[in-house]
Amino acid sequence: MWESRRIQANGLMQHVRIAGSGSPVVMLHGWPQTSYCWRKLVPTLARSHTVIAPDLRGFGDSGKPVSGHDKRTVANDVRELLAQLGHRRAVIMGHDIGAQVAFRLALDFPDFAAKLVILNGRYPALGTALMYTAQHAPERWYYFFHQIPELPEKMVAGNVRAYIGYFLDHWSHPEFHFAEEDVEEYVAAFSKEGALAGGLNHYRASLHPDAAQWAEDWGRTLDVPTLVLWGRDDPVNAPEYSDGYHRVLTNMRFQFMERCGHFPHEEKPEETARAVLDFLGST
Repeated sequence: MWESRRIQANGLMQHVRIAGSGSPVVMLHGWPQTSYCWRKLVPTLARSHTVIAPDLRGFGDSGKPVSGHDKRTVANDVRELLAQLGHRRAVIMGHDIGAQVAFRLALDFPDFAAKLVILNGRYPALGTALMYTAQHAPERWYYFFHQIPELPEKMVAGNVRAYIGYFLDHWSHPEFHFAEEDVEEYVAAFSKEGALAGGLNHYRASLHPDAAQWAEDWGRTLDVPTLVLWGRDDPVNAPEYSDGYHRVLTNMRFQFMERCGHFPHEEKPEETARAVLDFLGST
């Protein structure tokens, strides 16, 4: 279905999965996943596009340095990776943390982003007030837990299956269940040496230096054509987190995914693929 390659770019050994031919679509995963999460979309999208799905810095089979997890650095990772593959412009598709990297790419390198596809991804420049409300704070306990240096790694290492499995199950719609083989794939990825810290360091970067970077973007708009797909029943990135998108994304198409949680690409792959292809084919 896809070819796995390892490419040195931006000082980082990056693992990337590639399939298809045509104009490039780069697909950026979130936590607690890896590039494996796109497997259900690849057969459809690769018929007309070159699909490029990297493991982000710290995740999967990519390098796991101790620093550089701010979204500006990770965006540079992706841009340099695409340059190594001969692409200077691409559709950028991102989920969760990958959506924040996609936003960062579009903000910092507007000529690089042909179009954006955002799946259940917050735009932090709109602020974080919702995270501290009585409604949403209980869902965000992990965000604060992940800020503690080294402690989460020590507590999770003994039972990665329970920790990763909890989020995959809790964040998806009650009617959807990940196949055991898929859970095991993610568990194996986060059981690799340095992988727990590699993922958690993205959260640690979110308070500093990410916060300062996003603060600089307050009031900026993005004119790039953008498709936003949002699982209506997402408990962690609830639909309210998209409030204000119309002020930022001036050329936006927004679509709720019904009976869908945090993972549209996993829970509703056929509907997601149709929406993406329709958007990519539009002018």
